[in-house]
Amino acid sequence: MATLRSRAAAALLVFAAALAVRLAYVAAHRAPAERIGDAQEYHSYAVSLLDSGRYEGFNGLRAARMPGYPLFLSALYSVFGRSPLAVQAAQSLLGAGTCVLILLAAWQWYGPGWGLLAGFLAAGSYDLLSPSALLLSEAPATFLLTLSFYLLTRLRPPSLRDCAAAGLCAGAACLVRPEVLPFAFVCAALAARLGRGLRGADRLKGPAVLLGAFFLCLAPWALRNARTIGRPLLTSTAGPYNLYRQGLPRTVEERLGGVKDFYLAPEGLGELEKGSAYSDAARRFYLSVDPVLALKAVAINIMIFYYPFLPQYDPTLVFLLPWAFWGLWLARKDDRRWTWAAWAGYLTILHCFVAVMDSRYRQALAPSLILLAVGGLETARLKLGRRRFTALAGGWALANAAVWALSPSVRILILPFLKS
Repeated sequence: MATLRSRAAAALLVFAAALAVRLAYVAAHRAPAERIGDAQEYHSYAVSLLDSGRYEGFNGLRAARMPGYPLFLSALYSVFGRSPLAVQAAQSLLGAGTCVLILLAAWQWYGPGWGLLAGFLAAGSYDLLSPSALLLSEAPATFLLTLSFYLLTRLRPPSLRDCAAAGLCAGAACLVRPEVLPFAFVCAALAARLGRGLRGADRLKGPAVLLGAFFLCLAPWALRNARTIGRPLLTSTAGPYNLYRQGLPRTVEERLGGVKDFYLAPEGLGELEKGSAYSDAARRFYLSVDPVLALKAVAINIMIFYYPFLPQYDPTLVFLLPWAFWGLWLARKDDRRWTWAAWAGYLTILHCFVAVMDSRYRQALAPSLILLAVGGLETARLKLGRRRFTALAGGWALANAAVWALSPSVRILILPFLKS
């Protein structure tokens, strides 16, 4: 009982701290709430739902965006009016909830002290903090995915109820961010792995329930697409565009000069026809591109994905990375940490090829990086002893603080190397 009380108190403390930091960030960074680019399109779908009952963007597209975030916006708009501040407040609450889930996951694996550290690292992580102010889909998607992974990776083997809840949360996350779809099968594999004490058909019940709940979430969207655009898409019509125009071919064209005639679909094509055209263009690119050039582009995309200047230096990311890499190696021995590690690897590989030009896509990695990093810190503390560990971790934190303080000058020094 005392343990439950102390864990609840820690969760409340982390939630309050995380919420306060996010609300302060929102108050100081109102500019990101401007409805431009992706935010404008999400907003237009939400307004269309409210005004006409049609799910349609300002550009006339009807399935180019997953419905989860526009539905989230339209629900808030219907209650609070079309206010960016209401969205930012809701996303701050979701972000604080994500920090609590990270605390709870770390608490059970590493103990109360390390759990509390994980919670406070999450509260201050820029990749978890900044989505609260942006009218973009990362905040709700990250909360839903973190909840799904947490339900699967508690110390007890996942029950059928856990698997169902995890599948529903992952399905809801997929309705916000389509890249979740392939990873549902990884989660199902984990459910089977954690249920290896069961025999025969019982071992397959968990994965089956998880996938059933996951696809149950996506079924209404697929049926709507079949009726509206003529195909039961589980994701969106923007996938082929992102694979080609925002993916590896764009890196080759803009940074390596390797594409002579970068394809642009002609005006007037329908959503499905345009998707087919970009799929064909991507296929032609991968069949013709020089492998060495493609490998160079992959290396560039990894650097973009983890680039710590946004343009300000992000010391929270860089502090975590070496410990997270160590934690990633340790995760191979722990089935529960394996899911978080696999998600980090999956997203990194995915964004080598798709939607690679913006480092905000790594924000969904933050819970995994924090939990893996805390595992690395705990092991380093055991191996090095208190004094040497404190000197190493403290020195690394101070070095990052120094780079952050001098970030404009450091960035000027780094940019010529990135452009060469």
